[in-house]
Amino acid sequence: ERDIIIFSMGYAKGPDGILRRQFGWLNNDGGQNRLNVAISRAKKKIYFVSSMYPEEFKVEDLSSTGPKLLKDYMSYCRYVSTNKVDLAKQVLNKLHIKEDSIYQDVSELTEAIKKRLERNNYQVKTSIGVGSYSINLAVFDETSNEFKLGIICDMDNLKKIDSRRDLVHQDKYLTARKWKLYRVFASNWYSDPNGEMRKIRELIKS
Repeated sequence: ERDIIIFSMGYAKGPDGILRRQFGWLNNDGGQNRLNVAISRAKKKIYFVSSMYPEEFKVEDLSSTGPKLLKDYMSYCRYVSTNKVDLAKQVLNKLHIKEDSIYQDVSELTEAIKKRLERNNYQVKTSIGVGSYSINLAVFDETSNEFKLGIICDMDNLKKIDSRRDLVHQDKYLTARKWKLYRVFASNWYSDPNGEMRKIRELIKS
């Protein structure tokens, strides 16, 4: 991680006018995870330098997710740099859409935890941030005017190595921004909600 990251993308059409879409690891399954890491290393700012505009980057017919997400990121950077805030938000909102079944499961888990916290007289805010580095629940203390704990709800998707890497990068990214975090896995919550609540209360007090 660094305060400022310069992200460069140097691609261009060949003499025949065709853009060769050879992006190495980005074209492979899981390449999108490495892209996610690359664009989240800056603590303060990213300068995105590109030799082409997003509309020149034709990726819709590709089966891999990585190049499509790269184009979305290019569009987001362009909208931010031209002060088109509404269009930038549209890109973020599209990226925030999850598969319906997973989203429903996480929503139910989040709501269950939120209700328990509120019954314990904690002030809780939801969906802090956007995308893969968002925090489902955040316990806010009005006296100190700060968040005491961020809670991330997870559905135990630990079968793939890329998923494990994502957890590490997400936690590092947020803790570098002064968040105290606790990750609640669905299996732990539904088997022992009281135990999970005890851990959460201890972290809030510490």
